Amino acid sequence: KKEGSYKPKNIKNERWRKIKPLLPPERGYWGRPSRPHRRILEGICWILRTGAPWRDLPIRYGSWNSCYTRFNRWVANGVWQNIWEALKDDIDDENYSLDGSIVKAHQDAEGKKKSEEALGKSRGGTTTKIHAETDGL
Repeated sequence: KKEGSYKPKNIKNERWRKIKPLLPPERGYWGRPSRPHRRILEGICWILRTGAPWRDLPIRYGSWNSCYTRFNRWVANGVWQNIWEALKDDIDDENYSLDGSIVKAHQDAEGKKKSEEALGKSRGGTTTKIHAETDGL
């Protein structure tokens, strides 16, 4: 596929209008044009959403190394933090991440009386479950 035929899929135009002014100029530093920010940003979001290694990034987002380098540069320069600050209250009800984990509870977590906490006993000791739901980009 030619680069000009890429169509953004994950970042809607309304959200892109909020993000674009927060990004550095979209031009190469050493004379050659850089990949478009939107395409790179979609690749970064794909990696963060799937948890896949950078080298497994689909080619439609460009080179994995370009996405990785730009992500690291944006983190170091505070660009990524600015994006999150601008979008943190913008709930879209589209992408959610769910996670659950079993963690060891302190031996005194039960107390002396029957606890109403969700504690369980196993061979490993007292445990409880933690669940988290987050809205993603």
